[in-house]
Amino acid sequence: MRNVLISALLCIVQSTSPGLSQSIEDSSHVQYRLNFGFGPASKGPGGLVSVMRGDDPVSIMIRYSGTTELNLFVRPAIGAWDIGLLFGWQYHSGQFFVSAGGGIVYVHAIDRGALLTRDTGFLGDVTYEEVVRATVGFPVQLDVFVFPLSFLGVGLVSFADVNHQRSFAGVAATLQVVILQ
Repeated sequence: MRNVLISALLCIVQSTSPGLSQSIEDSSHVQYRLNFGFGPASKGPGGLVSVMRGDDPVSIMIRYSGTTELNLFVRPAIGAWDIGLLFGWQYHSGQFFVSAGGGIVYVHAIDRGALLTRDTGFLGDVTYEEVVRATVGFPVQLDVFVFPLSFLGVGLVSFADVNHQRSFAGVAATLQVVILQ
């Protein structure tokens, strides 16, 4: 299922790219950006990876983001991840870049079910039944970057996903690489 979703999203982004007869010079306002970052999120550590195609002022993005609780002695870890398509707005001037968007995503959440085992030893490991849930979510994202180099930016990305299974949000310290401009 996940491979089908990724393939469909890549086809959508490819279908919006410049035609074969259009030269790079003709599409110089089109940029492809790769984001990756980590930071605090609603259930513990979180992060994201995204590929954005921007054609001022409009952007389209494929995003994978998620969060998981950090608890070494309780399994499974409660968390969620999403993958999907976001549409939005972007603005860049000189060394600064800002974008905001929203869209629709597939959400995969993990919760705890019934208690299976409880270790009474020193570390006290606890294991619960793993309950997997899937749903559709509505993501939002805000990017703010500074570009010390023309192709490499550093910044903050705030991301969130609202859904009825496991909504989450986070802020990630992120690198952005301009792949093609």
